[in-house]
Amino acid sequence: FVAVVTPVEISMMSIEVNILFGIGCVIDLIFLVDLVMQFFIMFPRHTDYGFVLERRQSLIVKNYLRTWFAIDALSIIPFDVLSLVSESREGKTMKAIKILRLVRVLKLAKVLRASRVIHRFEITSSLS
Repeated sequence: FVAVVTPVEISMMSIEVNILFGIGCVIDLIFLVDLVMQFFIMFPRHTDYGFVLERRQSLIVKNYLRTWFAIDALSIIPFDVLSLVSESREGKTMKAIKILRLVRVLKLAKVLRASRVIHRFEITSSLS
């Protein structure tokens, strides 16, 4: 959904409350839950003996804040909702909001990152 609908929505569609808007809000909520979960998910750390999963909460938080947190936080800002609430129909404001909506494309980076993580997990957990 994010890979197909988000670019089309940003480039060609105006902001209005419809089923697509509702689905987008649900997707934003899922991304928000994922953002919170990332503060608790272990990450692989390279050691002299290979990779180990980092379990210390403080290091997990520091790693996430240094790596993907900014992109994740920017990608879940609900620019569509903010533009509907602002009730401003001036051309300059609408252009600015459309430019800010481009930040939503960062969600694609997050989806690509998730697919790489899943692929890496499949490789490391394979029995063959």
